[in-house]
Amino acid sequence: MHDPDAIVTLQARLQAARTDRSHAFWNRYMKGVLPYRGVAMGDIRRAVHDWWRNEGQCPDPLPVALALLGQTYGEDKVAGILLLDEIAGEKVVAGHLPALAKVFDCGHVADWSTCDWLCLKVLGKIAERALPDPGPSQTLSSWVDAPGPWRIRAALVSFIKLAARGEQNFPGFTAQMLDTCAMALARRDRFIHTGVGWLLRELAKADSVPVLSFLNEHGNRLTREGLRYATEAMAPLLRDALLNRARG
Repeated sequence: MHDPDAIVTLQARLQAARTDRSHAFWNRYMKGVLPYRGVAMGDIRRAVHDWWRNEGQCPDPLPVALALLGQTYGEDKVAGILLLDEIAGEKVVAGHLPALAKVFDCGHVADWSTCDWLCLKVLGKIAERALPDPGPSQTLSSWVDAPGPWRIRAALVSFIKLAARGEQNFPGFTAQMLDTCAMALARRDRFIHTGVGWLLRELAKADSVPVLSFLNEHGNRLTREGLRYATEAMAPLLRDALLNRARG
């Protein structure tokens, strides 16, 4: 459980840090897909840490973070992610993945910014801290079967930082990532396809051969935008040859 009054206090801190300049920035950056109060990132971080020290402390920060992710404003969601990453830290483990999956499935993570922040700051770190145990990574990869596009994107983007290490993570890591990419391509969604492309680009830094093999087999299933992500670090002639096979 969490204290609703404590969250209201944090929201008041965030609202007090609002500026017209930050409001304009967030709305321009997010193109209106998520409402923002208008608080700069540094001010969100300061508000979260000051609030936690003075008012927010409880034995388990996870319920508070989940409640923040369920709020309307983007800054509140960022505050929840910062709470998980910078306050809870290593206490957030694989056992929390079912609760985090529910945040996606109930619609509280439904934009690329919140999704990617949660992936890079929280979900990917859960997988990394467990290494060489592949269990948490396998759980995250299984999200590719999720009902909604954002948890499928999370099954890809959560591994962006690990991907460039390839098989150093654990034996079979690359094959697992490529299988996840192939399954994700069954869905025709822009952010799933760009997630596939982003992950492939990073995987190729560790070993380009399996990535090129994957693109030769599946490249025509990727949208052109997704394929641009996957090939942007490749030699121009190879990149152009692969792009010529892309879907629209």
